[in-house]
Amino acid sequence: MSRGCRTPLLFIAAYRLPGGVAATLSAAQPLIVATLIVVILRETPPWRLIAWGMVGVLGLGLIVLRASAQLDAIGVVAGLAGTASMALGIILAKHWGKPPEVSALGYAGWLLTAGGLFLSPITVLGLLSPVTAAVLGAIILGEVFTPVQLVGFTLALSAIVGGQMAGRQTK
Repeated sequence: MSRGCRTPLLFIAAYRLPGGVAATLSAAQPLIVATLIVVILRETPPWRLIAWGMVGVLGLGLIVLRASAQLDAIGVVAGLAGTASMALGIILAKHWGKPPEVSALGYAGWLLTAGGLFLSPITVLGLLSPVTAAVLGAIILGEVFTPVQLVGFTLALSAIVGGQMAGRQTK
């Protein structure tokens, strides 16, 4: 269900907002997940995850946002709602756990299969998709990155690596 809500909302955001704004809104998902961990699961999220989530949003913002970007309230709300919908799905899956009649291996297999069907290799990580789009824009359209955008790339890629390492350290 979360994916069913997320996709149309993100299309609305992409239609009403510059692509960079919509991408930056979707990069807020780790921060929304951290909030829902507290609200729904009543757990304390790892501070490293929150910190890397903030670094990732900052990095993407520096890559794709321009001073001339026009913000549309409906687009912003749709983008955040779509991102929150996916975050809620992640938290509820953790909260409800696997069905008792399904083995752990079967449940893991189903989750991996479903995830693999929805994700393409280019969007393995949420922060990587807009970075990839920016790189393709440079290669195909000949766009040139500003120094601020290069700092954004560094922050976004650092957040991808740091977030993966922070997740492994908490297990």
